[in-house]
Amino acid sequence: MNDKRKDQELAEKWREAAEREAHLIRQAQGGDHDAFEALLRLYDRHVFTIIGSFLRRKQDVEDLAQDVFLKAYVAIGR
Repeated sequence: MNDKRKDQELAEKWREAAEREAHLIRQAQGGDHDAFEALLRLYDRHVFTIIGSFLRRKQDVEDLAQDVFLKAYVAIGR
């Protein structure tokens, strides 16, 4: 497989992932709690990793992550 073909396939995967994410966001905005939970599963590791790069105590990381997710939950319904 040549590089151009690989790039096209990768671009298609990114586009499909973005479409799935946009669909989940629209559903969550409409009050679908399962869709919001799916979004959390997509991003929870990223959130924990970023927060963990600033804070060392596990409890502090978990507390701040919970605040982030709560703010996202409130904001997505607006």
